[in-house]
Amino acid sequence: MTEKLSEVYMILNPEDNGGETVAITVEIYDNGDYDADSTYTLGKVSLQSYGNSASMSLPNITPELLRKFAVELETEIAKAKKSFGIV
Repeated sequence: MTEKLSEVYMILNPEDNGGETVAITVEIYDNGDYDADSTYTLGKVSLQSYGNSASMSLPNITPELLRKFAVELETEIAKAKKSFGIV
């Protein structure tokens, strides 16, 4: 039986809290086998805006995937700054 083990929630735009929120939630599950390969994640990015909402599922979000994205983002920001002479 699948069991929800935990959940991580983060608001991605904490400084812009005037009625709009962008958040990411990652739920951590075990498929019931309770071994090293039985844990998986289900992610969701959600937008709340003045009573309207939208969300998108992101299956199998892992810390490794998020680290890779962070490294690529940092690399691109550094390249963009360098190309515009910003150091």
